Amino acid sequence: MAQMNVQVKELLIRDKPSFLGKGVRKVFYGQQLVVTSEAEDWVEVRVSGINGWVHRTALTSKKIILESGAKRAEVTASDDEITIAGKGFNQQIENDFRKKNGSKGFGWVDQAENYTVSSREIAQFLRDGQLAPEGGGS
Repeated sequence: MAQMNVQVKELLIRDKPSFLGKGVRKVFYGQQLVVTSEAEDWVEVRVSGINGWVHRTALTSKKIILESGAKRAEVTASDDEITIAGKGFNQQIENDFRKKNGSKGFGWVDQAENYTVSSREIAQFLRDGQLAPEGGGS
């Protein structure tokens, strides 16, 4: 069976191929998962005896090397992709922001990055809005 690596900071393995599936285990950047099957954009995986589903975009077949003291761990994203994922903030933009805004900080950005929405809240939002999820199952 094929092995894939987690390429996101934190990933919730779910009990069904849907973002609304119940979380059964968390895995983290660089962890290896065994692929047991695939269904459209979802991959069924096994780790430590637990089976579940994750979205394909959270995985890579490339080896991720995490080394203590290394200048930079190998990643599968380009610098541009990392910048975009960081909501457009890079060191130059942060420096310019600090010069222009002085005492203003990045607290709101940090707060937004740490904001999470539970599966229950997502399901309620979909029901309230009479929405049907596309490509993510239900």
